[in-house]
Amino acid sequence: ASGIIGSVLRGSDVRAGLMEGERWRLKPMPVVLGTFGVCLLVGYCASHLTGYTSSGLNELSFLVYLAGAVGATAADAIPISFRRQVLDDNFTIPLYSGTMMTLISLI
Repeated sequence: ASGIIGSVLRGSDVRAGLMEGERWRLKPMPVVLGTFGVCLLVGYCASHLTGYTSSGLNELSFLVYLAGAVGATAADAIPISFRRQVLDDNFTIPLYSGTMMTLISLI
C-alpha cells in the first residue's frame, strides 16, 4: 500500500534519506494513513472468511486485526536501522504486525 501511495507523493522514500546519513525520518502522513487503511481493510476482509481452521477459530476479532494494522503501519512508517543499515520493511512489517496480533490475542 505504501509503495503505491508513495510513488505519487514527493519525498516519501524515507530509506533513501537514511542511506545518505540522516538519523531518521517518518513517511508523509498520507502514506501512513493509506497504509493503515489498507491494512485495516485486509483485516476486515480476512475476519469475514468462513470456515473451520486448525485452531478452531473461524473469525478474526476486530482488536486483533486492528493491532496488526497498527504494527504494520508503524513498521512501514518508521525505518529501523541496525549497524547503519536500514532493515527492509518486508522483514519488519510481518514481524511487528504478527507480534502485535499475537499479544492482543493472548489478552
